[in-house]
Amino acid sequence: MNECKRNSQISLRKILIALACCFSLASILFPFLTVTYYSIIREDAYFVNYWSYKATITYTRLGHAFKNETIFFDTYWFEVGKPYSYPSLADLKVSWITITVFLAEILTLCFGVAAFLMKKRKIKVLPFISCLSVIFLMLGIMTQIQGQTYCQQKFELGFWLTSASAFLFLLGAFLRR
Repeated sequence: MNECKRNSQISLRKILIALACCFSLASILFPFLTVTYYSIIREDAYFVNYWSYKATITYTRLGHAFKNETIFFDTYWFEVGKPYSYPSLADLKVSWITITVFLAEILTLCFGVAAFLMKKRKIKVLPFISCLSVIFLMLGIMTQIQGQTYCQQKFELGFWLTSASAFLFLLGAFLRR
């Protein structure tokens, strides 16, 4: 009976870590922050969904959507914004933070797979620590954007999935054998 209980706990640990890896992967695929930049001079707004590696921008004027645009990687991270437009990541001074978020998300997935496959307890804590660093970096991006522009922000599914995966990695790391 004790052996059966032990096997069920080991499988529960693996299930939690596998589910956390799935949440972590999904957090990369969904945006983590939506920011609405308002123009005080003109009656227009930019709705920007931020991922760690891309952004989608919708330009509206008087409530009508005029332009949808998606930018990726180097253009997203390093391009300087145009006048009378939404501020770019380079303008907001968060380019390197966003690159770090992207690399930390990839590292979290790698640590999660390693924690799933290996039995060492020290390895099982690494995905949780990596997930926490991603959460704090995302909070840093939000704080930096809020401090430099007139905008409205809300966290999106990518942020909440990262938080859920951190919780699941924590549970998976500290379940007893």
